[in-house]
Amino acid sequence: MELNAARLIIAGGTSGVLDEGGATIGRMSARDAARLIKAGTANKGMVAKLEACRRALRGGVHEVLVVNGREADLGLLHRPVGRAAASALTVIA
Repeated sequence: MELNAARLIIAGGTSGVLDEGGATIGRMSARDAARLIKAGTANKGMVAKLEACRRALRGGVHEVLVVNGREADLGLLHRPVGRAAASALTVIA
């Protein structure tokens, strides 16, 4: 199914996708997401979110933002993500 969307925002309980040290990964590819799953770095609910991101990108979405749902800036719906914002969320494209 093709989504025809420029951006999908997935809200969770962490500030984006975290690396093995617990730091937010600012930007990653669908391939990077698959590697995190395979390595076991992503687990529990994050695996489902990353799989959803990968499906969305294959379905035509240009980028997916993984954000903390309790702290998300709803302005992200309409503006480009800058470097400062990327420290609090993950852009997957």
